[in-house]
Amino acid sequence: MANGLEVDTLQATQSTILLQDNFSLYPKDKPVYKVTCTSVNISCVPAGSIDSKDADKKTITFNYADIVGCDCLKGKKAEDTNAYLVLYCYPHKKKIASKKTSRKRQTLTLTFHKKKTYSENLTSAQKWKHIITTLVKGVKIGSVEGKTNP
Repeated sequence: MANGLEVDTLQATQSTILLQDNFSLYPKDKPVYKVTCTSVNISCVPAGSIDSKDADKKTITFNYADIVGCDCLKGKKAEDTNAYLVLYCYPHKKKIASKKTSRKRQTLTLTFHKKKTYSENLTSAQKWKHIITTLVKGVKIGSVEGKTNP
């Protein structure tokens, strides 16, 4: 019985939501994705009224073991107030008609544009970067205050 309790506690810990917010994925402004950072992975699910079949097809999920780094960037134009968080990932993909897997680099760029100034957007992006970088290193995080960015 004690082992069953430990397993349930472990599963609940693994699915703990640390950060959650809505972002567009660069270079497009739409659709907006609900991005969830848990203690196990980061996932992007289309927000809004989309069929569950479409949502499953368009859902993007990366495990932290597949993420090699992330970076905060500024737009090219001087008047651009957006901050961008770029995740560099090498997820395992199964080869066709084989048991072997291969890795190919993928990037995921989240656009932070809710604030009026670049420095405010950059602060939000750096918060996400810090949490993701910590999880990629394998450090456990209990909980984060303010799961969504206002």
